[in-house]
Amino acid sequence: MFNILLKSSSAVIGIVLILCDKLMLMRLAVIYRQNSDHARSVYEFKEMMRRRYPDKQITEYELDTRDGAAEAHLYGVVSYPAIIVTANNGKVLGAWEGLPLPLIDEVAGLLLEEQGAMA
Repeated sequence: MFNILLKSSSAVIGIVLILCDKLMLMRLAVIYRQNSDHARSVYEFKEMMRRRYPDKQITEYELDTRDGAAEAHLYGVVSYPAIIVTANNGKVLGAWEGLPLPLIDEVAGLLLEEQGAMA
């Protein structure tokens, strides 16, 4: 039945694609080494972000784990710590590598701006 619907109306396909684009969520990821010189800066960044924007989740990746190494490789990160904002479809909306870390408002502004564009 689903295939018949898609074949019968290309307008329906367009509407579905628009709705999917509107529902796209952002992801904020931090890639770093926990036992390093920059770990304290990352911890302070995460805590400040959580206090000021409690509705924004931060995904943490430890560089020395399989998942952390895969994320770093996927986004071409070569300097740490790294902060990456991506859309749900994987498109990179913003990326920062190394110290100093970006301003909290710079990252949050990107998240809020993209969220506002989707509304």
